[in-house]
Amino acid sequence: MKKRLDATRRPALLPSDARRPRSRRPVSWLPAAGLVLLLFSCQSADPVQAEKERILGPDERYLVEYYMKIIEFEKQEFDDEALRADKKREIEEQFDRARISRALAALENKPERWLAIYSRINELQAGARPPTEPR
Repeated sequence: MKKRLDATRRPALLPSDARRPRSRRPVSWLPAAGLVLLLFSCQSADPVQAEKERILGPDERYLVEYYMKIIEFEKQEFDDEALRADKKREIEEQFDRARISRALAALENKPERWLAIYSRINELQAGARPPTEPR
């Protein structure tokens, strides 16, 4: 004769989790997590920041070098105007005007490329400044 099981008694041979169907929760979050990771990795970076951090071309580096020379020249104080004119002429002869004009023309066609040049100039100027004393 078979005994009927009460609702309050468990059979001694079966573990408690073997009677219930297994929960699929631990496996169901994997595709969702994968999808979230995929979406975050596919987001495009900030285009302005990407433009600022790009590597300058050779003509653009030449333009930055020219600008830094002009800044250095303007910081100097000359008592004699003839000496100032000689120094200015020396700088003008040192750089190729045609190359500078080409670089400027290329930048006028794509003005967003100026961001990288301004960023590089700011980096160079910040590096040239003496460090401030801590307060």
